[in-house]
Amino acid sequence: MNLKAKYFRYLFFVLAILFALPLPLSKYTGLTLWISPYMLLISLFTLKSLILFNLLGFLALTFTFFRKRWICRYICPLGVVCDWASKVQKNKDTIKLKLNKYLAITSIVLAILMAPVLVILDPFNIFHMAFEGIRTGFQFPAFLKMIPLGGIIVLNILSPNIWCRSLCPLGGMQILAFDLGKAFRKSGAIKKPISADRRFFIAGITGFVAGVYLPKLSVFSLRKDIRPPGALPDPDMNLVCARCGNCSSACPTQIIRQSGDTEKIGSLLTPVIDFSESYCLPECTLCGDVCPSGAITTFSKSAKKDLYMAIVHIDLDRCWLQDQRDCDLCRFHCAYHAIEIRRTEESIIALPVLDDSKCVGCAACKIVCPPQAIKII
Repeated sequence: MNLKAKYFRYLFFVLAILFALPLPLSKYTGLTLWISPYMLLISLFTLKSLILFNLLGFLALTFTFFRKRWICRYICPLGVVCDWASKVQKNKDTIKLKLNKYLAITSIVLAILMAPVLVILDPFNIFHMAFEGIRTGFQFPAFLKMIPLGGIIVLNILSPNIWCRSLCPLGGMQILAFDLGKAFRKSGAIKKPISADRRFFIAGITGFVAGVYLPKLSVFSLRKDIRPPGALPDPDMNLVCARCGNCSSACPTQIIRQSGDTEKIGSLLTPVIDFSESYCLPECTLCGDVCPSGAITTFSKSAKKDLYMAIVHIDLDRCWLQDQRDCDLCRFHCAYHAIEIRRTEESIIALPVLDDSKCVGCAACKIVCPPQAIKII
């Protein structure tokens, strides 16, 4: 690696750390994840949609058609860590194993078939996940997210450069893109852009079979948690989510947590809502803005009134109005005008009445209720 590439990669390594930390501008947490073409293509083939930040991934992908493994040479933060780990081992012999291209092909096929489970192998994501403890606190999910980076460091110590040279699917995707670009430049048309040997055929078939059967496995559909607004339904959420933690880091009220329930492995480390201490702000759209995989789709403030998260249940027996104590906090704090205080046919006392068609389950009413008569289910 030349000196210019080395220092440029160190500069980007520092930037990746800064964007992995809890910055004041929550919308830009994990901004470097959007640069990865691997994350971009998996999200594109799975969800068939794009947002403005995806331009960063397209720009990086364009460079890979003209410069072989350009991302590895100049901007991959995990590559820096791998280089440092590889220097520990004096023996420079590495295992002659080339799986990166097959992992890239399998990942794309899985994404096309709506089972993008290999998105968690993105090197930008692996690096970013390791900082989860700093962003949200060193709890069990944060320690789990440090395991991939730790495992890759150990692998590179035992067999120098094995991740970058042999295993990284983003590296494999860059090789395929460069070969495709080379074929265009030579002939102006694709005649044989990629070797169609049986190993690539097997990788494609493996991805196809896995894409058909993985979504049907019970491990991916065990959980029915409260999810952030705009989240894909289960089991799609469990498959598409990159477990990057951007949504929980960006959430201003800290109600988005990473699931740490190991008994329900399919949803492990995916975002779940905890309304025990706060609620979802009606004006906030950050969780959708920062999600790089599309597991939480982008949405506007005006569209949020149609994004349902949970069901509100009011226990009228516990309501203060039942005892003729003055209170209308639930009605006052409902931004969606889903609660009225009025008499019903069943009661001569004016009590809170919920309009299910307007309620999104944001839990504002639950948080402000003095007798805790409201539950979110």
